[in-house]
Amino acid sequence: MPGRIPWERISGDDVETIIAVYVCRENPDAIRIRPSRGDGGVDLLNKREDGSYDVYQVKKFATNLSDSQRKQILNSWERVQQYFNERHWTIQNWYLVLPLDPTPENFVWFKETIQNHSSFACHWKGLTNVEVWASAMPEVYDYYMADGKEAVNQQIKSLLSAAQQPDLRDSKVLTEKLLRYAELLSSTDPNYAYSVRIISKYDKNGLVFFNRPNLLYSASITNDEGYSVVIEAIAKYKASSEFAPLKESGTIYANTPEKEKELLDFQRYGTPFNKMPIKNVSGNLKLPLLEESKHVISSHISLLAQVDPHPLTLILVSGNKHIALKQKSHTVGYVGGEWVGEDNSHVIHVRLRTDIDSLKSTLQITVRLDSLSGCEVLPAFHAIDFLYEVSQTKMMELQTLDGETVYCKSEHLDDTVFDEEKIFPWYELLSSLKTIHDAAFVDFKCPDFASLKMTHVRRWNEIEHLLRGELVIRHWDSFKFVKNADTNVDFPAGVIVYSKLVAPIGDQSIFLGYTQLFFNANSIDLLPDDKEYVLHSSSDICDLLIEHKYEPRKPEDRDNISRVTVGPLMNLSEYQQYVLPKE
Repeated sequence: MPGRIPWERISGDDVETIIAVYVCRENPDAIRIRPSRGDGGVDLLNKREDGSYDVYQVKKFATNLSDSQRKQILNSWERVQQYFNERHWTIQNWYLVLPLDPTPENFVWFKETIQNHSSFACHWKGLTNVEVWASAMPEVYDYYMADGKEAVNQQIKSLLSAAQQPDLRDSKVLTEKLLRYAELLSSTDPNYAYSVRIISKYDKNGLVFFNRPNLLYSASITNDEGYSVVIEAIAKYKASSEFAPLKESGTIYANTPEKEKELLDFQRYGTPFNKMPIKNVSGNLKLPLLEESKHVISSHISLLAQVDPHPLTLILVSGNKHIALKQKSHTVGYVGGEWVGEDNSHVIHVRLRTDIDSLKSTLQITVRLDSLSGCEVLPAFHAIDFLYEVSQTKMMELQTLDGETVYCKSEHLDDTVFDEEKIFPWYELLSSLKTIHDAAFVDFKCPDFASLKMTHVRRWNEIEHLLRGELVIRHWDSFKFVKNADTNVDFPAGVIVYSKLVAPIGDQSIFLGYTQLFFNANSIDLLPDDKEYVLHSSSDICDLLIEHKYEPRKPEDRDNISRVTVGPLMNLSEYQQYVLPKE
């Protein structure tokens, strides 16, 4: 990079690109927007922690401003405000960034025309700021204006040459070489960093690719023995693909009906696809997945869902119930766009597709009840509660956060998805869990419903009644306890037990307080281990057990917990009318 960059002799597009990259490198989460047309410049947004934005308007002007250039700056400032007002966003700071420090006249104009008429802070970042960035990031200018781009290409070739070894088992030497090339490449490329790793043929999951923020490209080369090298290109800032796109061209073809549908959806709506065959590849990025080599077993390309910096949340509404849907993906193709979202429980999955020309939308809702196992209790209940409401109202709307209707569906609902008879048992189950969750001292998740015991479900129903201050009355056959004294008791007798109220949730026991039980026992036996005793019931003395929630009034009252008290027979016949006959 030269000692001083001659900004006035560089094309306007190059000036704006270089300075925009400086801003993005300093603010890696910044994204590029295009709120205006015809006035030139680059707008960058950086979202702050409080939800407001800093806006950077990059201009190419490097000499004293003309009236026309001042008008362009003013238009940019006005149009950005319009863009934000339409979206109900808040601007915290607006920065005019250009390779020109303000003259006294320009400073007065900027203050009187823009600063004094703004509800947000406005700043002029001029040549002084730009030269500080240029000094700190010399690779940016070298890449766009000198030989930096060619250096990156040569280093990529060196990295590929090292990766395409006939035998990858000598991992120590190869790893050192790959890391050295990747480190040099990362320092030369202002837009991307590169990581490499060697995958053993015994690591069956090593070549599973997954998306993550700022990962733009991930590829692998595998030799005949099954050993692989993975190379990944990671954006140094979110807008890197705007200023330095990774381009490849080739022929993607579908070899199965399922792949044909994936490819068609990608063309029509821009949806991601997984492991599509590709051939005749050429472009400016020769990464190993697409490199011609005798060691390449096959060539495939996968397009993963992009990480949206501004995901859209939509609301499903039915009757007096609603549930929020978080965006999973938002894509656009030749025919239209697709928005995919799901609720916090991952039970309700929504796919909205809109045709660009006709604006006709189709809504597909998928319910995944298997996602309930291991889910947080509250999101699981809210999902089932909403589905139960839909099964009764037979209508729903998809709305924005401010209540605007995106899609309305009041007929032809899928009865297999919104079947009241199918949903109601889940509604009862999750209602019991929510009641228990609200009363618990600790948080817990839903159990594995596939292996749920019906004895646990019955106990949840009983606990619901107890937590509401109601009595639980049931028939009983036997009751085990540890006898701490050798006092002889004549049976039949009345029995009172104070115990902990515990809900069985999977393999957990959730403490909820205390209960008191009272019942009549006909006889008592000592179990073979000589420690536990078992009480037996009899219909002759009313084989009912009555349980209610017990609240110790004093700390010493808890001394009664787990204590079994035996006394005279109790008259329990008045409770007989509240229970069904014993089967």
